[in-house]
Amino acid sequence: MAVAVIADTFDGLFARLFDRTGFQSAFGVQLDSLTDAVTCGFVPVIVLASDSTPVTLAAALTWWGCAFLYTFAAITRLGYYNLTHDNGPWFIGLPAPCCALVISTSLLWSPHALAASLILIFCAVAMLTPIRLPRPRALGLIAFVGWALLLVVLYGLAS
Repeated sequence: MAVAVIADTFDGLFARLFDRTGFQSAFGVQLDSLTDAVTCGFVPVIVLASDSTPVTLAAALTWWGCAFLYTFAAITRLGYYNLTHDNGPWFIGLPAPCCALVISTSLLWSPHALAASLILIFCAVAMLTPIRLPRPRALGLIAFVGWALLLVVLYGLAS
């Protein structure tokens, strides 16, 4: 997930190195969101599901309900982003890649199913909350990419 977040951080910069038609640019925005839906919406749920197993039927239903809400929130957030990404120097709601890093970080301690459920709900609410967050620039971007790189290193050392 962390490697996908790093790639997502720089894919637009890379794409802008090439001449593109308006259609190609619009297609790139859609393709980027589709990729983010998979890497930041579905993959975190799948990885958490493999790492935290609820012990009762009620716990499992709760966990999968939270997982569904997280995935729904990520897809909704990404669709909304496609419509509003040119409206200013901010994000509305917490970006899905940031939530993927939160979940990836939580995997360092293999959270219990209840903790994993709470993390999923927190991230879902944060993605859909209509707050303006400034787009990271300079030091903020370095810190964000540094967070992802640190996770890559930590997981590399653990394997």
